[in-house]
Amino acid sequence: MDAERRLCILTLLSETPDYRLNHKILATAVSALMAPRVSGDVIQADLAWLKDVGLVQIETDISWPVIARLTPRGLDVATGATVVPGVKRPDPR
Repeated sequence: MDAERRLCILTLLSETPDYRLNHKILATAVSALMAPRVSGDVIQADLAWLKDVGLVQIETDISWPVIARLTPRGLDVATGATVVPGVKRPDPR
């Protein structure tokens, strides 16, 4: 479930014009796409993990809202060009 949710986050970020969203919008969008509902705390934890492995950057100097920006490596993972353990590989399109 964690790996699938992380792929969902990366995919959502990859579909925005500037490759960034805040954690509250991500929580709402991920909850709409996956069940059960996902809290903002879970998204923040996933974003911290994704940051640690270099797939997103966090663009805020205060704790709320957390704004994530997709890195080039994160885009590669979202599209399936790169595989990272802990993130589900996307299905072929």
